[in-house]
Amino acid sequence: SVKIANIVCKKMPNTVFLYTGEGPLKTKTENLIKEFGLENNFKLIGERDDIPHLLSIADVFLLTSLREGLPMALLEALFMKVPAVCYNVGGIAEVLKDGQNGFLVPFNDTQKAAESIISILQGGFTFKEQTLTQMQDFDIKDMLLKQQELYTLIGDKNSLFTNC
Repeated sequence: SVKIANIVCKKMPNTVFLYTGEGPLKTKTENLIKEFGLENNFKLIGERDDIPHLLSIADVFLLTSLREGLPMALLEALFMKVPAVCYNVGGIAEVLKDGQNGFLVPFNDTQKAAESIISILQGGFTFKEQTLTQMQDFDIKDMLLKQQELYTLIGDKNSLFTNC
């Protein structure tokens, strides 16, 4: 995502990226920010519990995961009507409809991702409301319950195998 930000900031130097979360890539991310001279364009804000507030001030949601199921963060962004730019991996295309509620970008295509962000920031995109009604199948509470049931089922099967 820092490589994408570098391309965006060359064209729109006042753009600010909020980078949430922690993880094993944090040091690499910090090094890339310094390498590209983007210290004024990035706010590394760590783990947060005020994501709805952050989304309310966001113009674009960017997700550059290389492998992804159906991320809750993406669902939250789309429900808040924040257009998203994501790599077309995993289950993302189930909810992100290219050109309607954001842009699906080919895997690892940083140039296309940057162009999509620039288009949104320059006003070249309108969030299509009908995509929200299509997303009603993705009720977050229901999905979490199903996920919990799946983990319980997997746990039960694993315990059967460990008894053999």
